[in-house]
Amino acid sequence: MKYFDYLNSNKKNLVEQLERILTLYKVEPVGTGYVDCIVMRDNLKQFVDEITALGVVISGVSWWCYVDPWLQVPDDWKR
Repeated sequence: MKYFDYLNSNKKNLVEQLERILTLYKVEPVGTGYVDCIVMRDNLKQFVDEITALGVVISGVSWWCYVDPWLQVPDDWKR
């Protein structure tokens, strides 16, 4: 069976499992679908392991800098 045939033949179950995993690891999909998802670094390995165990391919990971919106910047850092 080809990859996209696998995804389509089991779509309902895969979507349910994906949603469970997204919730468990506090992952935020970007836009519609699951092409881009934001996950905190501490949850990345477990998230990738579980998605891969479903038979879903993750083709890449990119790193972004997380800034806590409540972080207080020291006065000497301000211009």
